[in-house]
Amino acid sequence: MARVWVRFGAVLLALSLLVMPGVRAQPAAEPLSAAAFTQQMLVEAQRQAPGVAWRVEQPLMIYGKLPDGTEQNMLLGNAYDVFRTGRSGIAELVSQRLSVDMFAKPQFTAVMALVKPIAYLADVLLQVRQVKPDATELPFLYERLNEDLVVVYALDGDKGIRMMNSKNMTELGLDLAGVRALARQNLKRYFDNNGGAKIKRMTDTGASKIYMIRLDENYEASALLIDSLWEKLDVAGAPVVFLPARNVLLLTGSDDEDGLTGLRPLAKKLHATLPYAISPEAFLRKDGSWVRLAP
Repeated sequence: MARVWVRFGAVLLALSLLVMPGVRAQPAAEPLSAAAFTQQMLVEAQRQAPGVAWRVEQPLMIYGKLPDGTEQNMLLGNAYDVFRTGRSGIAELVSQRLSVDMFAKPQFTAVMALVKPIAYLADVLLQVRQVKPDATELPFLYERLNEDLVVVYALDGDKGIRMMNSKNMTELGLDLAGVRALARQNLKRYFDNNGGAKIKRMTDTGASKIYMIRLDENYEASALLIDSLWEKLDVAGAPVVFLPARNVLLLTGSDDEDGLTGLRPLAKKLHATLPYAISPEAFLRKDGSWVRLAP
């Protein structure tokens, strides 16, 4: 068993290099609250773009208005996640947001689906209630994937990804089943157009078959929704995946005892240290669905 753990230590190092090339995640010296982070982002935005009238709308949201009256909100949830890992500072995060013309009207080209942790729903509702205390509904379309994960529907375009709402669905003449089907179709096309998911077997894992699935750092977790990807895989038993973060998808088999034993602590470590964290749990492919696999 000692050899197995040594091997998986090497796998962890390899994963760290793959998902964070050239960067070692360090926590901020003094962790900031969401409100304090938002205030610092406001001050930096005022410094970098003094021609914009900036103000804080709520924690993790800054409002900006140009002299010609053009308005836009800068949502900071993802930036806050990155900041807390120590990978980027305030100035860099503001610069990244301003490097894309945030005031230009985006052109959306495809309905897509994002896999997120169930806690994401509560986090967003908490933010919404800071503006509307009696709010009970979320401002986007979503479905439960299982007890730990949700599928959030989004519009992907030239300025990035924006969550899809019921108005967008009506404008497209779709119901929720239609959105689901279109999003999965678009995901498969997107994967195919980008050379398909790259399924790479990890080395130094002994007889265990452990794979890492890579695509573009954004949609790796969404691969769970592409049914054809999970057919005829070279694993022992049924496919079992770990998705500790948005850009990390690990695969082994339900009968691969050493693979499961080694990947569980790795997934927990990556979930605790990477931005855009999703889940430290294992999920088993069963009857076309994903269910949590108990230890």
